[in-house]
Amino acid sequence: MKKFFLFGVSFVVIFAVFQMLSGMVLTWMYTPNVSEAWSMSGSLPQETVIVGNFSLVSLGMILASAVIAYFISSKIMQFNKNKAELPS
Repeated sequence: MKKFFLFGVSFVVIFAVFQMLSGMVLTWMYTPNVSEAWSMSGSLPQETVIVGNFSLVSLGMILASAVIAYFISSKIMQFNKNKAELPS
């Protein structure tokens, strides 16, 4: 149970870090076109609808997070096991 909890916590933290970093990179790379946005603003609908699709990049980040979390949890469990085996 301890190993599963450690894996879950490390997975959530690593996935959150990946999401924040990808958001920062996307924000950094975005260059708005103000004149085009201003000309299109009159024809935009009054309601906001958020749509999105699941991409391979998202799947890749999930898989990378899971793999890294697995290795972190296994290394911590191995370190704790070796620490417990040392003579006092």
